[in-house]
Amino acid sequence: MIGIYKVVSPTNRVYIGQRRNIKKRISNYKSLDCKKQKRLYASFIKHGVEKHIFEIIEECELINLNIRERHYQDLFNVLS
Repeated sequence: MIGIYKVVSPTNRVYIGQRRNIKKRISNYKSLDCKKQKRLYASFIKHGVEKHIFEIIEECELINLNIRERHYQDLFNVLS
């Protein structure tokens, strides 16, 4: 599934991401395979992955990923 996803921490911080395979990416997060994303990884370690909310917010065409990701980052007031 190609599209945009959202991760919400227990402190209500929001991360918006894009992926060609969202389900695989979320699975990677849940197994802590995301050390390069330092803030997200630190939140998973501090609070526990299971306390984060993972949500697929839009399926879209590959060509629209960047535009749609930016749209949701603006909508949820996420700092990139």
